Amino acid sequence: MTEFRAYIAGLNQSVVLLMPDEQTALEYANSLAHTQDVELWQGDRKITVFTARTNAGGSGRGRFRLALARYGELVAAALRPKHRALR
Repeated sequence: MTEFRAYIAGLNQSVVLLMPDEQTALEYANSLAHTQDVELWQGDRKITVFTARTNAGGSGRGRFRLALARYGELVAAALRPKHRALR
C-alpha cells in the first residue's frame, strides 16, 4: 500500500489514504470532491486538484464523514485475510 494525502479545502482537514496504486487514490480523492475542492498529494508531490462538483448548501462535513467511512471499509476489506473455504 502506498500513502497519499487528500486535503479538503474549507474544512482544514486532510486524510491519509493507503491505496494500492495512484489510480485508485485518484478515483477515491475524486469521490471526496462533492462540495469542496480536494488536493491529492504523495509526499511532497502534488498530483492533482479535484474541483467541487456542487456548491449545494452545508459545509459538506456529512459527505466527508460518509466518504471516510467508505474508505475505512475499503481498507478493512483490503487487509482482511483471504482464505479459501475448505470443502
